[in-house]
Amino acid sequence: MESSTPKEVGLNGDQRSVLRALVIVMLVIPTVAVLLRFWSRAMLPGFSSTPVRFWWDDWTALIAAMLNVAMCGIGLKLADLGVGLHMTDVSATDFVTIMKLLWAIFFIFDTGTSVARASALLFYTRVFDQIQSRFRYALWIIHGLNIAWMIGMHVVVALQCTPIERLWYPMLPGKCIPVRTLLIGSGIPSLIINAMILILPLPLLWRLKMKMSRKLLIIGVFLCGYLVVVVSIGRLVTVVDVGPNLEKDFTWEFMQPTFWLSSEIAISVVSVCLPSIFVFGRLIAHEGFGSVVVKNLSPRSKSRLGDSDIGRSYFSRMGRGDEEAELDMKLFESSPQKPPFAATAAQSKVTAYRESPQLPLPGQDFLKLPELGIMVRSEITVS
Repeated sequence: MESSTPKEVGLNGDQRSVLRALVIVMLVIPTVAVLLRFWSRAMLPGFSSTPVRFWWDDWTALIAAMLNVAMCGIGLKLADLGVGLHMTDVSATDFVTIMKLLWAIFFIFDTGTSVARASALLFYTRVFDQIQSRFRYALWIIHGLNIAWMIGMHVVVALQCTPIERLWYPMLPGKCIPVRTLLIGSGIPSLIINAMILILPLPLLWRLKMKMSRKLLIIGVFLCGYLVVVVSIGRLVTVVDVGPNLEKDFTWEFMQPTFWLSSEIAISVVSVCLPSIFVFGRLIAHEGFGSVVVKNLSPRSKSRLGDSDIGRSYFSRMGRGDEEAELDMKLFESSPQKPPFAATAAQSKVTAYRESPQLPLPGQDFLKLPELGIMVRSEITVS
């Protein structure tokens, strides 16, 4: 009787094992990525003058990862209840529970997606903190669009059906926004915002003064660091494709959109963690894991590496130019840093401080400190 539907593979078809496998993968990989991000940020050389190791982009990435765990937990429960089976194999009670969980999962999905985007934008704020005002304005505009998208989607999902019970009891009188319409209306602006976040830093990266091969490598890391655009496109295309069949066999046809919904927050979390992990991996590959750990644990190392010039030298020793070393250092800073020694026309002065005798640590002979004297920054702007 159901064999007349073209996409069916049989009345007793079961796709739940595929759904479970995907959900478990999307649970494990982002969790590992966030752990690596926080581990690398905790072990990084202290290039910032503040002892705080983490900033808002780190905490929003953690929140997005926690929301992803909630998404995956509900995804596994949906598989147990019958998503991946034909409607004829799902009991009426389980179908009601499925629709209630899907209603809840839309709120989690919209929130998690927005928080992951906010993490990417805050990451740009930390790395490109001294860029021209146009870039900062663009950041705030995209922040606003992201928040507006989240609030708008929450309102639409909350009012999806009138009364809301009609979503899980379709026979009740009232009206509902079709799930296909809801997903398309969510997917198009989501894709646009993701594309804006992806493109935003590219002009700045392209203007970096470094070898073309390294410039392309850094741009590639940033592009790979926001692969969620591909997921957004896949989700939108899939919804358009299977949408007309959702009302015929919902629990079976909704499998493909579920794949993309289960992946989007997860890929977003991995994306926002990649740049920091990548640069830290390069540092370990060059310096050695033991050397990085020793330098990080040493109080003298931390106090010395707090100066931005020394931090720049630390990365310059790895064979990179000033701008690339500066970018690497920014990836490690715990918060946006303003130039501490900028002089203005009304305030032209040299800042100096006394240093006590200190021997350089092994491998840190680039620290040429006077024994008892005045240390003056070499980069001073006097107007």
